[in-house]
Amino acid sequence: MLQVANKCDLLDTREVTTQEGQALANELGCPYFEASAKIHVNVDEAFEQLVRIIRQARALENGGSTSDQGSAADGDSNGTSKSAAGGGAGKKKSGCAIL
Repeated sequence: MLQVANKCDLLDTREVTTQEGQALANELGCPYFEASAKIHVNVDEAFEQLVRIIRQARALENGGSTSDQGSAADGDSNGTSKSAAGGGAGKKKSGCAIL
């Protein structure tokens, strides 16, 4: 889980303080980001952290390592799928690559 407070560039209309947001994130045991797409603050960082969390959860589900190596969520470091139906080992995955 990841907590992201958006529109951090709108300080005068803010309803939750940074301290309140961080306190909730600490209580939930998750990272906290304040982001703004308008001024491009922490957008990439929050997305990359979310991807790391998803990859770690998948690795734990599969009994594997929680390392951040490789470029495909279900595959190896060269993007080939290990779980493709029909014995698709060596078959290139289509779609986006996970960081």
